[in-house]
Amino acid sequence: MTTSHARILCKSALPIWAPVVALLLVTELAAAQQRPTTEVKIPQLGSHTFVVNDLVDDPFIKTFVRNSVGIGNVSDFDVPLAIIEGDTIVGFTGDLLFALLEFEYQHAVKDWIAARGAFRLAGRLGTGVQSLLASGVTAATEFELGWLIKLLRSDRAMLSGSLNINNGDLTAINVLDFVEDIINDQPTSLIRTTPSLRGGGGLRFAYGLSSLFGFTVFGDLGYGESIDSRAASNWYYRAGGSASINLRGSTSIPLGFSVGFRGESLPATSDIDNDIAEALFRIAYTGSDDFSVSIDINYGDLPTTGLREDARLGTMRLNLRYYF
Repeated sequence: MTTSHARILCKSALPIWAPVVALLLVTELAAAQQRPTTEVKIPQLGSHTFVVNDLVDDPFIKTFVRNSVGIGNVSDFDVPLAIIEGDTIVGFTGDLLFALLEFEYQHAVKDWIAARGAFRLAGRLGTGVQSLLASGVTAATEFELGWLIKLLRSDRAMLSGSLNINNGDLTAINVLDFVEDIINDQPTSLIRTTPSLRGGGGLRFAYGLSSLFGFTVFGDLGYGESIDSRAASNWYYRAGGSASINLRGSTSIPLGFSVGFRGESLPATSDIDNDIAEALFRIAYTGSDDFSVSIDINYGDLPTTGLREDARLGTMRLNLRYYF
């Protein structure tokens, strides 16, 4: 084939291929316009991107990994020396130090179910000799396995059900309890480890009011062993709610806030004798579509055995959460 013949063939084929090429270009441009530039993986309902927190469980079927570290303090803690005929004799005054480490992973198996696992480590000790002798040293570990199942989903609302199994133990070193058992001629040990196994489930609900506001509520009910070895197995509950405020949706400021409250009947240590109430304030960076870093300020009352007034605990936590 000569060069002149090739040119003639190309000119004759051009009218045939030109519409096909144009159609392919138009199709590709239309598809590109429909594709989102970035995929927002952080939970959304309506136009609101939620500022989730660790105090109030959320209903979102998402895959994420979370890590939290925190430290807390109870100042001027009055420690009872003895309780005689119902009257507490305050023997020591000191401070208590709390430390917390949490790790959680949740995997969205399908768009309607997710499996999750969590590990928690908490420690408590007195910062002085007096409070250390009176309150001892306490370390609690907990492993949790759970499932999250979507029940209802609309543009602005989401309702999910949860099931969980908790297996943990509490290790305590308490000199005063050790001496008291010796005086009462009872079996004693300076180091005590109490295991506990619990299971339960509940409901979680979230609603996006606008690009600025959203809220989350939850409630759990379960049954199992108490961390207090002297108490029998019993029913327990957890319930709470939080408000989510995200400035990024209505302004260019990449900041979000969350205010939450939770109450629970499960004692965290063997010397807590009533329901626990805790409040949270979170400030978070919301400039990323798949990653969040936040600082929490938590405040709670610990109804401690033998004291007229509840111990007031304040903690600060650093939280990292990545969705993928």
